[in-house]
Amino acid sequence: ALGKRAYFTPQMYIYDGIRSGCQGIDGENDCYNLCTNNGRYCATDPDNDLDRGISGADVVQESLRRMCIWEKYGADDGVGEQWWDYVNEFLFR
Repeated sequence: ALGKRAYFTPQMYIYDGIRSGCQGIDGENDCYNLCTNNGRYCATDPDNDLDRGISGADVVQESLRRMCIWEKYGADDGVGEQWWDYVNEFLFR
């Protein structure tokens, strides 16, 4: 319907762990399992249980994966049919 007048760009919710104090002076991750890369990239725990289930670090990794898939299959046309296929399949697994 919108043809070439609409362009989609997915947004991921990852925050800067360094600015949030998740990387200690020694370079270690101070935010348990909410972050990757020694506290540099973080996300909130989606199920609010730091000991079980999906962690913030899991969210960061999946967000990065989705960003890479978008760059490869969606950034040029703004539609990203393969990206949508991946996201839809991910929901069922």
